Amino acid sequence: MTDKMFMGASTKQGLDIANKSREIIRGLIGEDVKDLQPIERDIVERIVHSTADPEYAKLVKISPDFVDAAMASLKNKETILTDINMVKYGITRYEGEVEWSFQVTLQLLFLKLWIYMLKVK
Repeated sequence: MTDKMFMGASTKQGLDIANKSREIIRGLIGEDVKDLQPIERDIVERIVHSTADPEYAKLVKISPDFVDAAMASLKNKETILTDINMVKYGITRYEGEVEWSFQVTLQLLFLKLWIYMLKVK
């Protein structure tokens, strides 16, 4: 991921904010992602950024073939399934289908509840 593409920043001020945010996140999760490939670190970094929770860097597990399989799926215009309608409507340049699913929303809600319960113990 290039600095110019990070989080869709399109102005110098936006890019400065995005870069500072990325710097903070890398400082928080560096040890947890040190053994990942660069593209995998980028994925985890985006997850942490979107959730505002560095704990996800410890929880995310990426299978060895994930990146290649995901890229092949996108190239083949397979359906993207999201739990957030805003994400669905924000994906505007993808030629495949983008769908929202309440079931995915519920699964993520239960995952967040489980993570919260682990932190409380």
